[in-house]
Amino acid sequence: MNPSNDPLRREQIRKEMAGRTIPLEQRKKISETMKRRLDEPEIKAKWRKAATGRVHSEATKEKMRMVRSKRKLTKSQLKSKLDLIFSKYIRLRDSTLVGDERIGVCITCRKQIGAVGRRTGQAGHFISRRFMSTRYDEKNVHLQCARCNMWGAGEQYLYSIEVDKLYGAGTAQQLHEKANSTIKITEQELIDLIEIYKEKIKDIDKDIPKPPVDVSVFG
Repeated sequence: MNPSNDPLRREQIRKEMAGRTIPLEQRKKISETMKRRLDEPEIKAKWRKAATGRVHSEATKEKMRMVRSKRKLTKSQLKSKLDLIFSKYIRLRDSTLVGDERIGVCITCRKQIGAVGRRTGQAGHFISRRFMSTRYDEKNVHLQCARCNMWGAGEQYLYSIEVDKLYGAGTAQQLHEKANSTIKITEQELIDLIEIYKEKIKDIDKDIPKPPVDVSVFG
């Protein structure tokens, strides 16, 4: 059996070699031999090719990222993207910059919470987000703590009281009625809403107020 194919023999040789002390003259000869090898045109060409390959690899990755960004998203993907952007807008809308942090108040328990970053509040829906008619209605979504939104099932009764306080008596009932209406939002309308809320987020950063979007015009 070839010793090079025997793991035990290879380990034994490695240990023997590790315990050896190579004389200074021999080390110099090895070093000079390696330098000569590295100066050979063939070796230099291999190094250049490897280095060029790494650069091209990064360029290729960037190109692929650009292609993916321009690729047409499915309706489900557009909806998920809009959900993220809309959620960020709601959390920013319902908070104030305090120092270097945005702070807001939970719509239902009135607890003070952060709006962005780790352990922050959420964009809680009064009427469940499964109803498309009210999913992106700004009156239906507000900053809410995780306890109320998730473990408290949205605290819908308290939520309805706060909604009526904010927008007038009967608003909660109007949202219930609106949720029962059927709308169909197209891919292009989702794209339009994404762009609208991107701009609204930019305007919040500049402290420029914008009126709510009337989602009922879609579908």
